[in-house]
This record gives sequence, structure tokens and C-alpha cells, in this order.
Amino acid sequence: MDPQSYAQAPNHNLRLIPVFNFAFAFALSIASAHVNHKVLPSVGLVPAFTSAVGSFHIYRRLSRFENGEVKLGGLVRACIALFDIFHASLMLTLVVLTWAVLHHSNLRNEALLAYATFPLIIGLVLHSYLLLAPVLKALIARLPSFSISRECPHCNRSISVVPTIYRGSRYAVIPSSPEAADLYTDDHSDDAQPIAIRPSFDEAAEDKA
Repeated sequence: MDPQSYAQAPNHNLRLIPVFNFAFAFALSIASAHVNHKVLPSVGLVPAFTSAVGSFHIYRRLSRFENGEVKLGGLVRACIALFDIFHASLMLTLVVLTWAVLHHSNLRNEALLAYATFPLIIGLVLHSYLLLAPVLKALIARLPSFSISRECPHCNRSISVVPTIYRGSRYAVIPSSPEAADLYTDDHSDDAQPIAIRPSFDEAAEDKA
């Protein structure tokens, strides 16, 4: 996978999300620790902080790469992948431990403790996506392409030029376009007029009566 594809898939602007996510995590973690007197999930501030700092640095590096100021070598891409793997794994571990504590203990404010795990879940999903998206894009690009025939097997016409509604008797419920009006007439002379067949709701009402 070349560096250009890695920088553009996914959008590197997503690297700014952990910066704002840290402020969200800080407020909820401090409030949860003050009410419940538990280390979890307040310890999640550590990976949230390193995620914010590292993601901002990666964002600047990818921005400079797009401007042609620096190169993005294999070592840098490997470090970015390890960064995402480490933070995704650590945040997943903290979320599981926090929910285990929440399940086996009687806390005064379980809802606040559960809400405090949301920033960790956001970071987990984000780092997992940033890690897997370039890999999936590279795999899809290497898949063989299959050409689908766009020719109708019945009338041997290209699907792109077949009218919306076409019948062998050259009648249609509604002509698809003025240019194709001659397809819906019995006579192709200059005086021929297109025939449109529309359902009559009055006849249906009379039949019911």
C-alpha cells in the first residue's frame, strides 16, 4: 500500500477527534471518580491523553505530507499502525474491566460510571477504524474486477438506451421521453401520434357498483 493511499484513506481529519474526546473523557472521569471513589474508568484518562497528543501529531504529519513538505516512509506508517493497535487494545481492556466492576459491585451512581466509558468506546472505535480502513481498501483494490453485461438478452439493446417502459407491441403506459415517442406508435410516419395507455379509475368504480 503506497503512502498516498494511506494518507487519504481514511480522511486524516479524523485524527482530530481524540483531541476533543479527551475533554469529554476528562469531565466524565473526574465526576465518576469523585462520586464512586473508583480508579476505573478514571485511569482511562492516560490512554485518552496519549491518544489526543499522538493523534494531533499524526494529523500534522499527514497534513505536511499532503502539502509535499515531508515524506511518509514505511517506518512512519508502521509506527502509526502500532499507535492505533496499542490504544485500541488498551481502551478495550479498560472498557471491559470497567463494565466488570459495574456488574459485580453496588455503586451509588452506576449510570455515571457507565457514561464515563463512552469516551473510551469512542476512542476504541476510532482507532480500530483508522487501523483497518487502509487495509480493507488495499484488499478491495486487489480484488479482480467483474464486468457485467449491459446488453438486454431479449432485444439486444444496450440497457442505457432502453426506454423506461418498452413493450413489443410498441405501446407503453407513459412514453419515457419525447425522443422515444416513435417507439410507442403503430405507424412511424410523420402523422403518427404516440399512444399512451392510462388506467381508468372511473371504469373500476363502475365495475364495483
